[in-house]
Amino acid sequence: MKFTDSVILQNKSRVLFTAGFLAVLICSGLVFGFCAPWAKADPSAKVQFTADTIASLSGISDGDLYIAQNSECDSLTVSGSTLTVSNIPDGLNFILKTPQHDSTLKISPSGGSIGLTFSSSDFAASTGTVSQWTLDGSGSTQVAHTIGVPKANTWYEIKIGGALFDSFESSASGEVSFTYNGGFSSKVFSLAEEGDDIIVLKKNKTHRLDSGVTLTLKKNKITLQEKKADLARGIVQIYQDDNLKENRRINRRGRWRADIKEKSRSALHSYYFRYLNSEGQEISISDIYDVLTDVVKPVFISLPKRVNASPGDTIEWQASDNDRVSYYKITFRGKKSISSQNSFALPASIPKGKSKLTVRVYDRAGNMAVRRARIRAR
Repeated sequence: MKFTDSVILQNKSRVLFTAGFLAVLICSGLVFGFCAPWAKADPSAKVQFTADTIASLSGISDGDLYIAQNSECDSLTVSGSTLTVSNIPDGLNFILKTPQHDSTLKISPSGGSIGLTFSSSDFAASTGTVSQWTLDGSGSTQVAHTIGVPKANTWYEIKIGGALFDSFESSASGEVSFTYNGGFSSKVFSLAEEGDDIIVLKKNKTHRLDSGVTLTLKKNKITLQEKKADLARGIVQIYQDDNLKENRRINRRGRWRADIKEKSRSALHSYYFRYLNSEGQEISISDIYDVLTDVVKPVFISLPKRVNASPGDTIEWQASDNDRVSYYKITFRGKKSISSQNSFALPASIPKGKSKLTVRVYDRAGNMAVRRARIRAR
């Protein structure tokens, strides 16, 4: 079963095809084809795939990418390296799958229909994963995503139009799930493993961007400052998440400052800076910087206050954070250690009696919580 180059599939009537049957409808000069047994049309203007179907895009070998069984849409086109899907219906799914992932890209709209465009240039056959796709819709349609990724239990960034949307940790089965509800027109989504490019602002600490802008987090605001001697009396425009946030005049000494209020105790935003001279002419635009502000402490879910244990036993605990737990500092009988694991093995040489275990949990913004336990060695 194959969906091949230059085929347009679109529903016009109630048709259910049987094996070996091909129906072609000609309407206003367009050709709409249905190839059995993998597709059927129903009265609600949907095409439903009744079996996994090869998506034969240029640049992808047959069998590397499929349209999954039960995927539905109003119409779709395969042309060269591009798959275009129109009107995935409200409350239903359209799924691309591979031998590695049952949901390489699963799109599930709610509150309206959505269109999908995907190119084989954004597909890695070796891992069966996609790195970019475009959704077209309108209004307040929400879209739930499930995406297969190369690595399990790994953090991935989702960007929309090049601006960071959020980061998500993949599941043990190698999937990232999220819902976008930020309003629609045409949105280009991209996915990549999270690197070290997120700037984490720590309270009362200053971070200098490579562009020269400094950022300082104080209470509920970020203070931005810079010296641009060559743009004295010009203007800097500060963009947050691709929206103009502030216009600031650069003074005669080439300095500017802006305070950005942050209502949330934890937020992830993208910033860039557009510079104009005194005549209002654009001189330059900075890179995009992803900035995390977070003043929420982690919390311990479990660590008993008293533990009876034997030398060599492992003491375990659970902690969580609104962003993520980064590491633990552990103190036992005066000895300190740092670990990313939520456990501590008691030394085999500890004497019988009581000892104190202190565990501090940190998130990546440096927020900390502490829990202490009394260990009675048997």
